Amino acid sequence: MNRLIKAFWFVTLLATAGLLLFVYAGLYENQQVLLNELAPGLDREVFFYIGLAVIMLVNFTLYIGQWKIRKQDHTLAEFLKGWYMSLGSALNFFLIVVLFFVQVYNGSEKFDYSNFGYLIFISLGIIILCAISLPIFIIKQKIKS
Repeated sequence: MNRLIKAFWFVTLLATAGLLLFVYAGLYENQQVLLNELAPGLDREVFFYIGLAVIMLVNFTLYIGQWKIRKQDHTLAEFLKGWYMSLGSALNFFLIVVLFFVQVYNGSEKFDYSNFGYLIFISLGIIILCAISLPIFIIKQKIKS
């Protein structure tokens, strides 16, 4: 099961990096990336490097956390490895949704945001579900022992 979760994490990592490159390539040379109507825009290079830093920080932190677990109790260690990779996949999915939203928001075509807004809530729900599953599993393990 952990191999499948790790493969899904890797696919979402590649998709996130690919979408960041796609958004960067789709912006004009001197275009300011707007994140909302009130905040000032970012240069596309600044947006790219901030996005790259966020992707690297999130995935590197979770990968190192998963890697350090290997010396723990076997049952808990296997769950924690899968949990870290699942959380990484959920965060990558959230970043994909955010990058897609930035691409659409800064694009020139008309887009109905009501068809897209629910994906943000679904991705946040998946992150919350991953975060809640760890304490539930640990409590179940303490009750069993």
